[in-house]
Amino acid sequence: AAEGLVFTDLNLNAVLRGEELTLEAVAGHVDAARASGAFAGKGRVTIPEFDPMRAVGTFALDEANFDSVGIEVKQSRPSTINVKNGVVSLDDIVWEAEGSAIALAGDVDLTGTTPGLNLSLTGVAVLRVLSAFVPSVGFDGSADVDIRIGGTAASPDFSGGVELKDAEVALQSPRIVISELTGPVVFAGNRIEFRGLTGSANGGQLAVDGGVLLQGTEISAGEFYVQASAVAVEYPPGLRSEVDALLTYNMSGPTPILSGDVRVQRSAYTDPISLAALARANSAAVVRSANGPS
Repeated sequence: AAEGLVFTDLNLNAVLRGEELTLEAVAGHVDAARASGAFAGKGRVTIPEFDPMRAVGTFALDEANFDSVGIEVKQSRPSTINVKNGVVSLDDIVWEAEGSAIALAGDVDLTGTTPGLNLSLTGVAVLRVLSAFVPSVGFDGSADVDIRIGGTAASPDFSGGVELKDAEVALQSPRIVISELTGPVVFAGNRIEFRGLTGSANGGQLAVDGGVLLQGTEISAGEFYVQASAVAVEYPPGLRSEVDALLTYNMSGPTPILSGDVRVQRSAYTDPISLAALARANSAAVVRSANGPS
């Protein structure tokens, strides 16, 4: 099983007659980091001479309901997966959450050395579900999704995009809340472009442009331009400031580089200060200096 993915109460009822395998029933419960749910399905496949590349069959996921960070995620209707001569086809797979639905369709060709992809993902995504996969980050809002995935699993080719609508991203450390994030994220081949995203960050204004290049499924290079105005920050702890910034984050070299200008408009240290503790610390430092290094 995948790391962090646990199956329990798994029941499997299968019959093999000659070259035909019938999966009369499969059901169970699955738990992940911040999601859990139950599923049930059935299927049938014929495997001539037990050659998997010649298999022909169908699997139907009759029931599937999950709870992800308090959101019910369920399939709108039974999902069907067909297998024929090394090609896996996804038919009528639609999942919904909070009244929004997203559909996955297309096929995966397993006959080559690397699986070939011909997939589409369309609909409206509820972003809060992402918190189940990235527990340290909070998400909210929604996005219109229209993505096509071609190429191969080793080198996918993307097209289409995602349109963010009043999205929210909350980081725990440093404490940053980005809200009302709106704008397009465009997929073009091996490039993902952020074209004029705007929103607010800790009470100030934020604008983001830039993009990344993919090598396979990993980021190989990229650059982002961030303009911030009247953004509240707390760094180091206890020092609260309001800043304007014009920053560039470059990921094209072996080490990412953050450059630009930050102007502090105002700041205040808000934690209690003990003069007695400062005096004791200063006295201890003077004594250590007089005695020399130990």
